Amino acid sequence: MDSGQYLIELAILIILLLVPMGFGIGIFWAIFSPELRKHMRKRWWLYIIWFVVSIMIIGVLFPVSPGGIQVAKEAKTRAGISQIQTALLAYQTEYDKFPPGKDNATIIRELMSDSPRQIAFLNLKPADMNAKGEALDAWSTPLRISLTDAQAPVIQSAGPDKKWNTPDDITRQSEASPSGR
Repeated sequence: MDSGQYLIELAILIILLLVPMGFGIGIFWAIFSPELRKHMRKRWWLYIIWFVVSIMIIGVLFPVSPGGIQVAKEAKTRAGISQIQTALLAYQTEYDKFPPGKDNATIIRELMSDSPRQIAFLNLKPADMNAKGEALDAWSTPLRISLTDAQAPVIQSAGPDKKWNTPDDITRQSEASPSGR
């Protein structure tokens, strides 16, 4: 995210928080301040306009935030992929090979303590896995884990559109292990 977009989203957040808070503080103050209550009786329409404008600002600016949600989901997916890569490389360091199995569920099960020495290389929350035991991305699509290259496993997410081999796919190939095995 570039700094311009960051500043815009920060300004929106400040407006979304401060405008309703200002209205609420104004009403609270009016309840406990006799002078302000007298002023409000004369200019009640001003507070109604303030309230309507506050609601309109929230209604107009709220749809802007899904872009931030998309960025957060991509970051969560990249972090999950990185976590699995780290676990794969730790498994390789321990056993001099990658986990046996060709599918996501078998590999994840092996990394989560089904290994020969019962070592847990990976801890995933139940929400990050489906009923089959496959690791999921932020859009609840199973990740693809390819261990065909003995030096660098490839982990892929289908991305936001949930379709494989499209430009929004998130693919990461880990570097060869430090031991050169």
